[in-house]
Amino acid sequence: MKSSKGRTTDPGPEDLGSALNSVLQDDQARARAAAVERRPRSPNVRGTALVALGLVAAWLLIAPPAWLQPVEPDLPPPALTVRTSASTMVTQAIAMVAFYRERGRLPGTLGELGPEPSDIRYQANGGASFELRMAFGDSIMALPVVVPPTGQPDYTIDVRPGVAP
Repeated sequence: MKSSKGRTTDPGPEDLGSALNSVLQDDQARARAAAVERRPRSPNVRGTALVALGLVAAWLLIAPPAWLQPVEPDLPPPALTVRTSASTMVTQAIAMVAFYRERGRLPGTLGELGPEPSDIRYQANGGASFELRMAFGDSIMALPVVVPPTGQPDYTIDVRPGVAP
């Protein structure tokens, strides 16, 4: 450095420190600028998420997976349904026998016993004899009953092919 008299003097420690600081700051600024330029652009996360969500929603609407489908309830096995129908017919026959023993006649309709079952057909055969019929699939379950003077009648259900009347 030159002094006011034109002589060259050695720089002092303060001048060297400030020069070094200035150089370091310039280097750091250049390094930060270069890092910003080299950094890859981050993808639009919200846009990507919305597109992915839209694709999943479309897939679920167009071709829903099996685990998302409602499950149809299993129907009871045919044997259970037959037993239930047969017990309904026998219960109705027992009520008819009790009606006959109380009043001395068979009812005109099943409605005289109470609520009329929609799936049982009744036919009086004269005297103390009647038959109950119920359609079951391609078959008819028939319960012919003859009311004996004493004791309980035999409740034997006959299953035969055909269509219930």
